[in-house]
Amino acid sequence: MTMSSDPSELGDDPQALLEDILADSCRKLFSAYGIDITTGGAPESPQPLLGRIHFVGRDMSGNLTIGLDREQLKKSLPVKTDRQADLEDWVRELANQLMGLVKTRLQARGVNVMLSLPLTVKPSGLFGRSVMSRV
Repeated sequence: MTMSSDPSELGDDPQALLEDILADSCRKLFSAYGIDITTGGAPESPQPLLGRIHFVGRDMSGNLTIGLDREQLKKSLPVKTDRQADLEDWVRELANQLMGLVKTRLQARGVNVMLSLPLTVKPSGLFGRSVMSRV
């Protein structure tokens, strides 16, 4: 997740809080679909499918991107399919659900954000920890 934010809304250590919110939301979402995740891990596949959703608020904006390989997506998809279009739709849906969980946690702390429609994006090789930059 990359974002810009007014850190006063998120306490003394906004980066740590955002990382905790994201990690907890990831565990909750992906465990519900039987996807085993590890903190800070990237898909093993050289060509993961990526879902991205943009969010914006009064003092915060950014993107949340998730990446899963085809086998992880097929395992978690409620319907058996191997079609690329279905897998892309599912990775967008997972990005949307994950951002919904994050948004709910942010709202509990007084941070409101609006969400775009999720997109499928091409792999860029940029995986890793959350980043927050101040403007």
